[in-house]
Amino acid sequence: NDAEAALLRAIASLEGLIEDVPDEPEPHIQYARANYTLGRVYRDMGRRDEGDSLIQFAITELEALPSDAPQRRHIQELLSRFRRDVSRAAGE
Repeated sequence: NDAEAALLRAIASLEGLIEDVPDEPEPHIQYARANYTLGRVYRDMGRRDEGDSLIQFAITELEALPSDAPQRRHIQELLSRFRRDVSRAAGE
């Protein structure tokens, strides 16, 4: 799957960036988004457990960011969307 391969490459690249600048929130946000998106791709492929795990990981990654991060509003919006997705999936 091309989407899966592209997301895995992006995740690996973001992991390296996070190692280089661990205190910078933006790479963590992008890392969480990439994991969330890969989780959605896995769900669509029928790999629900893997998808759900990645989405939960993305939520945890965002929750770990400092509450005073300049991007806090954006982080909260993403958390709300990711959590809604988890709730919706649980109801299926």
